[in-house]
Amino acid sequence: MKDDVMRNFKTIFSICGVMLCILTLAMSSCKNSPMSKLGEQLSDSEMEQLVNELNESCPINYEIGTATGFKCEGKTVEIDYTVDEDMMSFQKMNKNDIYDAWRMLYLDCASANDKALIKSIALSGYNLKCVFTGSKSSHKVAIDVSNQQLKNNKPLSQEENIKTTVEITRAVLPIPLDSVTDMVGVDLDKDNLIYIYEINEDGFDISKLENEPTFRDNIANGITMQFTSNSSAGELFKKLCLSGRGLCYRYKGSKTGKTIDIGFSNIQMRQLANGGGAY
Repeated sequence: MKDDVMRNFKTIFSICGVMLCILTLAMSSCKNSPMSKLGEQLSDSEMEQLVNELNESCPINYEIGTATGFKCEGKTVEIDYTVDEDMMSFQKMNKNDIYDAWRMLYLDCASANDKALIKSIALSGYNLKCVFTGSKSSHKVAIDVSNQQLKNNKPLSQEENIKTTVEITRAVLPIPLDSVTDMVGVDLDKDNLIYIYEINEDGFDISKLENEPTFRDNIANGITMQFTSNSSAGELFKKLCLSGRGLCYRYKGSKTGKTIDIGFSNIQMRQLANGGGAY
């Protein structure tokens, strides 16, 4: 059961996680490299050199995708990605979903180096284009971010960030998690972020969840692990704490409609964030 809980965390947040791949790099310390001037305005020749260096580093492998190429097309920096469709329901995402995820994660979760590189692209008068291609399907999504958008983007508010994550998650539902469990919904109210799962009662007795003594503990331990990581899940949980909300996992039987809620109040979430143990 513990493995299932952790698989749920991984699947839920992998839909956004690929966007963190945009500019996560091992930066060169060579003084002659444009890498040493990240965050500054670059000349056209320096930008071309920077892009060439990044391209030579490809393929760059990430948890759920691979950067396969960087290039300059006029005044646009283009990055190509292959998305691992064994890890996420990429074929369900459209351009707006991808752009929302990119904007949220670039503005909020990207590393200092990532943001510095974006800043150099913006200051140097370049646009950005990211092309995502599914590893199995022919699904391809390209997002174009103009130079003006790069310059004008402002960090999302805490509430905007949470709501954007919810909308992106909804876009790719349902998500099969294992042989008997599908994630079918996500709701947000003033008190909780609620993840909704459907249990196939042909293959599992949902009542067992109530009688599984370690089920709640495993979920609580998984939440604590996310808080201590640098993952998208951990960042979202921190924002939930600050917003005054808790977290609820709602399991529904496919035939009986029986519902089991595993909930953690805002106070409990804060205690889990501090390694306070399971409830």
